[in-house]
Amino acid sequence: MAIIHNPTWWKEANVYQIYSASFKDSNNDGWGDLAEITSKLDYVKNLGVDAIWVCPFYDSPQEDMGYDIANYEKAWPRYGTNDNCFRMIEESHERGIRVILT
Repeated sequence: MAIIHNPTWWKEANVYQIYSASFKDSNNDGWGDLAEITSKLDYVKNLGVDAIWVCPFYDSPQEDMGYDIANYEKAWPRYGTNDNCFRMIEESHERGIRVILT
């Protein structure tokens, strides 16, 4: 489903916030990761979600649970890779889900 351009879409959207650190952990290291967000997109879509709001997953010293971002252009390795991020965005859009990154 294609996303239709609508500058005020957010006024009536159902937004699902995903806290990257605890959403779902694929490798049992105690941290959620981007690949697992991607793996649950069908579940999220079935909830009637129009957009996901993904909390910080950028490279960070993790002194403030990722809000102390060191590099906005790189995923923190524990969350995955930039390719994992791009795949999550692409697959979200394929399902008609918008992505908000903070």
